[in-house]
Amino acid sequence: MRAVNLIPAEQRERRTGFANRSHGAAQVLLGILAGVAVLAFLYGSASRQIAGKQSEASRVAAEAQSTQSRAAGLAPYKSFAAMRESRESTVKELVDSRFDWSHALSELGRVLPAGTSISSLTGSIGAVKSEARVSSNAPAAPTVASATPAGSVPSFVLAGCATSQAVVARTVTQLELIDGVASVTLANSVKAAAGSSGGSSTSGACPVSFSMTVTFQPLPATPTGSSVPSASSASTTDAGTAAASVRSAG
Repeated sequence: MRAVNLIPAEQRERRTGFANRSHGAAQVLLGILAGVAVLAFLYGSASRQIAGKQSEASRVAAEAQSTQSRAAGLAPYKSFAAMRESRESTVKELVDSRFDWSHALSELGRVLPAGTSISSLTGSIGAVKSEARVSSNAPAAPTVASATPAGSVPSFVLAGCATSQAVVARTVTQLELIDGVASVTLANSVKAAAGSSGGSSTSGACPVSFSMTVTFQPLPATPTGSSVPSASSASTTDAGTAAASVRSAG
């Protein structure tokens, strides 16, 4: 059978237009609702993100405050470490401004050539001078390290014996190898007279006697702000005396 629409044509056109308008309004309403839902979702997501960031910011602020508290507690240790470094630097500079007699005497024994013996040795710094003479068979005397004004010049004045004049010349050259030596000056070198009691080296006499001065570089300046001994207490140390006997096998 064929379906037949019995509604008049005029009424059919009005119903179709109304239906079309209703369908369009429903679509608009659904679109609005969908937009509201999307906006609500975005708002909720943004709110959760903001809350998370605020919580993280609070946690970071608490950690920063805790770290600052710990740093404040460690401040005395930092000050102590800085003070320790400053004192170590000052002590090092003071040590550098002293003359190391021990090292100088050790260097003297190291460079002294064979065929030479030292009968006396005098160590002095600046114009103040003190000496001690010892037997050539006596052990080395204690060394002295002295704190002196900047620019003071340490020196050795030593006397001894050598088997020949050539050995004396070699001694001068060898003493110039000592650390910090500025110059070596030969004061005298005297050969024993032939036929005299001192002409035989086998009897323990001195074939050639000599005397020379070993001058070192001036001492560096004492660091500014370092504690320096007073004049009364430093008077006994301004001149360091080192007396030693050094003998090499001939």
